[in-house]
Amino acid sequence: MDTHVGRKIRQRRIALSMDQDTLARLVGVSFQQIQKYERGTNRVSASRLYDIAMSLGVSVDYFFREMENRDPDKDQSLAEGLREVTQIVTGVDDPMKREQSIDLAKAFWALPEDDMRTAVIALFKSMHSGDN
Repeated sequence: MDTHVGRKIRQRRIALSMDQDTLARLVGVSFQQIQKYERGTNRVSASRLYDIAMSLGVSVDYFFREMENRDPDKDQSLAEGLREVTQIVTGVDDPMKREQSIDLAKAFWALPEDDMRTAVIALFKSMHSGDN
């Protein structure tokens, strides 16, 4: 479990092009401690995992996805519980802290031209207006 969580921390940090020093400063620990978390050498406490999740722009349940030998009923229950806890702690279910929002923003800004970004916005707006 500790190794899996550490691997997910590392994957997310690298996906954001963030170095260990930066994450360490955001979380309030040394970069050596981040190394130990990422290797699974040290277990991440619940409060520290929450701080790491907020610093990486994901919910706490992000670190427990893709676990082997999982019971789907327990997973669903756990995911719902984690969402409730996150919402209670933060006070809102902030879509900007979701992994998909960050992925979307990165893809959007990776588009090579302003015209493309304008077209994407127009597409999203047309899809939303179709809901009404």
